[in-house]
Amino acid sequence: MSNFRKLEVWRRAHALVLNVHRAAKKIRGSDYVALRSQMIRASMSIPTNLVEGVGQKSAREFARFIRISLNSANELDYHLLVARDFEVMPTHEYKALLNETVQVRKMLHGLVRSIEVSFVDGGQNGSHRSSPTTGNRATGNPQRVISESRQNATGSSSAQNPTRSSPTHQRTTDSASALHQQESPDPTAG
Repeated sequence: MSNFRKLEVWRRAHALVLNVHRAAKKIRGSDYVALRSQMIRASMSIPTNLVEGVGQKSAREFARFIRISLNSANELDYHLLVARDFEVMPTHEYKALLNETVQVRKMLHGLVRSIEVSFVDGGQNGSHRSSPTTGNRATGNPQRVISESRQNATGSSSAQNPTRSSPTHQRTTDSASALHQQESPDPTAG
């Protein structure tokens, strides 16, 4: 995939940047210049790294840039919390931005998992551009997810789908499940 605009996760991350920028502009005072700057930088880093990652030649490199985007989403999460705790951002605005951040982060987790599956399916240096394993909610291309769920619904065995029984896939699935459980609680509580 060479057009980052086709990634649903990029579109959501771009919208997040615009919303964070609007919120940061409302934060006044010289004491908060660094906070405003860090909020904007962290939010901009999410889609920017997706754009850079899409241009990479290997799935492994693309996955590396997705992880950088994930780290930026985590950083933004913290900056939003600080803005709320410093009482320079209203709680309702914090909750809305946090919810957007969590949604983008979940999509990034899904995208990196689907890219990591391509390591198993297509080798470690397989191109993510032609790989059918990148299809998921984050890319806006559900083909792979639908076909896998249909296979599982029809009772396909692990012999028919070797990635299902591989240790790498199991670790990825286990850690993805744990991450999903960690993010499932209401992000606006607290």
